[in-house]
Amino acid sequence: MRSVRYGISAHLLIVRLNETPACKALVSACAHAPHRAGTIVGAKPPVAIKAVLPKEGSTGWSDTWMMYSHAKHPNCMYKWMDWITSPKVNAQVAVWFGEAPSNMQACAEAEKLSPGHCDTFHANDEAYFSHVHLWTIPTADCGDSRGAVCKDYSAWLQAWTETKG
Repeated sequence: MRSVRYGISAHLLIVRLNETPACKALVSACAHAPHRAGTIVGAKPPVAIKAVLPKEGSTGWSDTWMMYSHAKHPNCMYKWMDWITSPKVNAQVAVWFGEAPSNMQACAEAEKLSPGHCDTFHANDEAYFSHVHLWTIPTADCGDSRGAVCKDYSAWLQAWTETKG
């Protein structure tokens, strides 16, 4: 799991706004919100928030870098991969995006930039990530006892095209 943790974020975020006249409410933030948590936390004045993982679990994603198998200059990409996964740079990316770093050595660097970052994003919490289900391309096979009754990617694409017009 640690090798794919870069960029993993759970999608459900519950935000409790400060008890001010302007905002006295419990707000459910939209999907893809973890990176917004960092923005909200850094707000002036500070906004009290708490990210929660529902008991049913959550979906998540893993931001990835890939290398083209026929790259003209593969060594350049290897240098990029070494750089982006180095503790200092990986910490900067993780803090900026609001994600758990892939390189656990990056937590020490992230702590300098954003105290408590790796705790906030559960970087070392295997139990937490066992309830985060990474996105995949939709397939007809639901992956559970329902069998092959789910919508595959072509059905999703068709529905999107019909909705979008």
